[in-house]
Amino acid sequence: MERLDETQNNKHLVLEIDNGTGYYFIDNNFTKLNFFPGIRRDLLLPFNALLISSIVLIVLILLFIVIQYLKTHRKSRKYIYLFVIFLQLFLQLYLSSRLQGAQGVDDFDMRLQIANFIAGNQGWAWYFSWAPQNAGTAWVLAKIVSVLGTNQNSTFILNLINFGFVDVAFLSGWLTLKNLKQDRTAQDLYFVIGNLFSPIWLTALVVYTDVISLTSCMVGVYLLSLIQLQHKKWLKIIVLLLGLAFVFLSYVFKMNAIILTIAVLITVIFALNVSCVKKVKLFIGIMVTLCIFGIAFSSIKKYEHVPQSIMPFTYWLAVSYNNQTDGTVRKGNISTIENVGSTPTKEGRNKYLKKLLKQEINSYTLKDFIVQFLKKINVQWSLGTMGIEHRNYSILRRTNFPYDYIFGSKQIYIRVWSQIIYIIVLVGALTSTIFRFFNGSRENTTIYDLLVLFFLGIFLFHTFFWEVQERYAYIVSVPLLIMGVLGIQDLYNFVLKTDNHGKLKKIKMPLFMGLFGLIILGGMTSNKFQKLGNANPQVVMGQDFVRKGQFKLQSHQKITEKLIVRNSFNSWQLGYLSDHPENLKITVNGENVFNLVNKNFSPGVYQLTVENISNRPNNIYVLKVPYFDLLQKPVDNYSEMFIGISAIKNNSQLMIKPMDWFVIVILLELVTLIEWGIINKMLGDF
Repeated sequence: MERLDETQNNKHLVLEIDNGTGYYFIDNNFTKLNFFPGIRRDLLLPFNALLISSIVLIVLILLFIVIQYLKTHRKSRKYIYLFVIFLQLFLQLYLSSRLQGAQGVDDFDMRLQIANFIAGNQGWAWYFSWAPQNAGTAWVLAKIVSVLGTNQNSTFILNLINFGFVDVAFLSGWLTLKNLKQDRTAQDLYFVIGNLFSPIWLTALVVYTDVISLTSCMVGVYLLSLIQLQHKKWLKIIVLLLGLAFVFLSYVFKMNAIILTIAVLITVIFALNVSCVKKVKLFIGIMVTLCIFGIAFSSIKKYEHVPQSIMPFTYWLAVSYNNQTDGTVRKGNISTIENVGSTPTKEGRNKYLKKLLKQEINSYTLKDFIVQFLKKINVQWSLGTMGIEHRNYSILRRTNFPYDYIFGSKQIYIRVWSQIIYIIVLVGALTSTIFRFFNGSRENTTIYDLLVLFFLGIFLFHTFFWEVQERYAYIVSVPLLIMGVLGIQDLYNFVLKTDNHGKLKKIKMPLFMGLFGLIILGGMTSNKFQKLGNANPQVVMGQDFVRKGQFKLQSHQKITEKLIVRNSFNSWQLGYLSDHPENLKITVNGENVFNLVNKNFSPGVYQLTVENISNRPNNIYVLKVPYFDLLQKPVDNYSEMFIGISAIKNNSQLMIKPMDWFVIVILLELVTLIEWGIINKMLGDF
């Protein structure tokens, strides 16, 4: 079969990856300190630093109360676990059936390739010449979907598969923590905080490499944590080989997971508490094993005809030092890939990029380097949503209630909640590092060191060498959660030490009065009218995509496609259809499509017609793929052809009024008062 999409004009193949940055700023007014997404991506936190700090403290106190309850009510613990697991699985099933769509570039590219594999088309799409590192994920997912279903229900199945992968990653983290620290308090904290940290789970609703790579990483880490628990040498070898296999698989699925492999080698050299001779033997054995895995992987890629990359590694290095985009592929109207894409050969691109990279670095002063690194850190690590804030669907058949609150216009609630949990996890991770530095570790230090090295490796790799995106933090979300949980447990144990009880009873009044005051001050300094998020139009039905194939529309030939729109909307938006649109007549239910904007349309069945009104053939750009469940029915008489068009709904902007601040402050004060009463009772029970 011919390579898919090869007829597409290069100028229509520009990758439009949605990148950007958060913004961390400090000015003379401390209340404007925001560890939250910033103004460049139009994601503003309605709460200032004082108010969000108050909420973080409230949630942290609530966590302590919940953990203390689980600790003192062991009989109830298993029922609470069962209830939360049942609720989690129910939500996964519900979201898998209700949230069905694709983000666009990357996500839809993967889905198209999976659909082609399931339909029996074994060629690789043009996209995998740019991103061959994503081929492994597409191949694995296609194999699983083909066993469980067809293209008619592939989106639902892919959602379930991804949620299953997240479940395995989360369970692996819990089991790793159990091996790290034989303490139920840490496991309970992990279970509670992990289930509250929504980005870990919601990323499953996008088909890409993040979820499967995280799962491979955590299964590998868990298996490696089992080695020291084995008493027989042959069992240790088997567990080690299995662990290394999953560690290597994580790299197969996502390139930056190579950091975990490096972390394993560093751990063997510096952290493993064995003799030097054993370290050397183990190091050589691991290297030989990884080489064997690498040879096998290369053979599989060759057998499956995975395309070679047409983009040299120097591209991502050059992006890393691009101060106009803050180290991202794209920012606003600036796309780093357009000039590179115009160079016809890989060698030419590499030469151009090396020159560009040299110019960038030579132009930097020490201050410029520091500013660029801080910007990159802020892009990738300031958002607790870890990328889901930009996962809105552009290819879908309908929107609904959960979509609006997860990916749509009302996503602000999840962003705020995720940021609160994220800050708690970061505080915990910092605390665990400090406690273990000064007091020593009481856990399996080798695995803890491995987790820390993995996190630091990803942090340093993207800060100094590679491009940054918010979602690149996702691969260390579970390791970061484990580190955070250990730190929160350290805080919990410190607060509840027997010799501190008397002190705690004495200072609880000023502590809570301080929290009351902090809430009021935060509310007063936030007491103003604010617009939340943006009012960008929302796609309620769409099948337009940047990568298309050509179809020759003969003179006066007419093609039609039936479109079913299940939501009310305001405009039709036609994708790029032709280099000569003046030769086409495009109508929806007989009306010119370009006149059907800013009106009120009801859900229903519409007929899209494209007619060549000229006396010569006209090439039009259409989506040429097998039918699958995110698309409308194909063009009449053509089983694998779809016209790029979307139905758009105008969004009203969420607003927060001065009176709303009063309600927020009252609610926070009420929750704090309830916590005060519970803490009083808990201290009385000690």
